[in-house]
Amino acid sequence: MFINADVPHFRCKLRKEFLYSLKEHHGEFVDCTVFAVSSHKKQSLLFFAFIDGGALWECLPLKAFTFKEDAPEWELVHHQPYDCQSSDIGVIEFEYLKQLSVKTRTNGEWHEGTYMFTVDWTNYPDEDTYKGKNAMHVLRLDNGLIVAQPNNRILWKHPNHTLDESKRDYKPLSASWCCESG
Repeated sequence: MFINADVPHFRCKLRKEFLYSLKEHHGEFVDCTVFAVSSHKKQSLLFFAFIDGGALWECLPLKAFTFKEDAPEWELVHHQPYDCQSSDIGVIEFEYLKQLSVKTRTNGEWHEGTYMFTVDWTNYPDEDTYKGKNAMHVLRLDNGLIVAQPNNRILWKHPNHTLDESKRDYKPLSASWCCESG
């Protein structure tokens, strides 16, 4: 079981109220470096941050972080639409997606951003059929927020491909692919 995983570290701002049990210091920020993620089944992704001044903090949800002090404040479900599917977590920065621009639909609107890395799980429900499987791509939005979104909520802008913003009617693949039967 791998409940924690390194992420490609990044500098950002931490909403200071998260250091005070959400009771004080609203609207204030501290600089930090996010360097790891934790996965607990049926909870949001939780991140580790090294705070300028030497403190280390863990169990911080995505809504605790921003790249801009004037970024909007969203409910957690708009940062991450699904809870963690398992405590067995893996993180990868896909080379092909690295630094790609994206459009993601969250909070009822399209938002521009940039790919950062991907979080995925093993030992999730119905692992044998892939039903309900949702890897989460962590994105830095132009509005300053950080979100974790599944494939079906992202349009990728790649220089070798044409972006098609028309509505898609794709259906989830429900087949299982095995080389050996029986």
